[in-house]
Amino acid sequence: MHFTSSTRKNLARWLLRVVADRSLPRREMRQPLHIVVPRWDAKLGDAIVSSFFFREARKLGARVTVLTVAELVDLHRIDLGVERVITIEAKPSLRRLVALARELGPVDALVHLVERIQPAELLFIRLLQPVRVYSLDDPLRCVNRKLGSATAQLPVAERFARVLADLGACGIDRRYVVPLPKRPVDDGSVRVLFNPYASRADKSLGFDRALALARALADAWPDVAIGILCSPQTRTEAARLADAVACCRVRAMIELDTPQLVAGAIQQALAVVSVDTAIVHIAVGLQVPLVAIYPLTGDAFNPWLPPGSPLVRVVFSRQDPGHYQRSGRKDMNAFSDAEVLGSLAAIMPQVTITPAPRSLPTNNHGPSRYAGTTGPAGSRHRETPPLTAPSPPCA
Repeated sequence: MHFTSSTRKNLARWLLRVVADRSLPRREMRQPLHIVVPRWDAKLGDAIVSSFFFREARKLGARVTVLTVAELVDLHRIDLGVERVITIEAKPSLRRLVALARELGPVDALVHLVERIQPAELLFIRLLQPVRVYSLDDPLRCVNRKLGSATAQLPVAERFARVLADLGACGIDRRYVVPLPKRPVDDGSVRVLFNPYASRADKSLGFDRALALARALADAWPDVAIGILCSPQTRTEAARLADAVACCRVRAMIELDTPQLVAGAIQQALAVVSVDTAIVHIAVGLQVPLVAIYPLTGDAFNPWLPPGSPLVRVVFSRQDPGHYQRSGRKDMNAFSDAEVLGSLAAIMPQVTITPAPRSLPTNNHGPSRYAGTTGPAGSRHRETPPLTAPSPPCA
């Protein structure tokens, strides 16, 4: 009998639920709290949206351990100020998780805000025996803080705020912590940044669609440079795209090879045009004018939409519901250049071209659209203005 990958995963999850999914014994949490946050999904956008969680957890006096991939270790340790960061592969094996459960010691709260906990993770929770498990996977017995239905209509950042409140936090500050380079990224160009790439091909723009939009941007603003953002994985494709545009003002920003350098370039940009990915949340955090391109898949709430702001416009790529339901794959190309150009014109500041580069204030982070605040020792980041109103102080 032939089993699909999805069938095998469902069978493995069912077996592990039978073996390992048990209600956690009722226990009091210790002080100081030990909070464990798995981030082995390797997603930079998730790290940015949840970045305030670690700052607010420190205010509780909690010890936080983050489990993440090598590429995001420095971001969590240096920029987000996490006390303990353990390097782990993106899809940890069962053997690795068993060893990790022993290494972590007593855990008060496991914060794993995913819709579906994987089979090996169920055994990890069984061995770890935390006092509380926060997750969106409500059907599991081991999840004793069920946030799936309760937060279904809330943005991702607000879900993390709910966890903090349940742990005893008051007056929660939801400002993102955005990592920035030690030196400003500014070559004097007046630039719009364009990011057509996401973590998967179906979440990215197709080559022809990206080419048409890049040319439209260059034609609409003839005095503005266009920088194509890319990751190490899409560097070759970005260079090919820039060559195809055939305009001296359009180039691939292949030198931006860390999250900090990308954020530094975004901070200096006139505006950003991006598909749904980490770039959107960095631009939101830095209060840079943003046109975000998102899939529209019916009436379902999208918790990853950027928060409403005078600096943000969302252009939707309309999906064929039947195709999306059958394949699970998105079409990011179903929008018009005119929608993007009109949205960008409405939010981008007026451009005044001068021969000299923009002046830089004398601080460690370069020019800012708002006042920065001090972060963890040794960090290089910018905290953003609140995206929503702060929680009221405790009575």
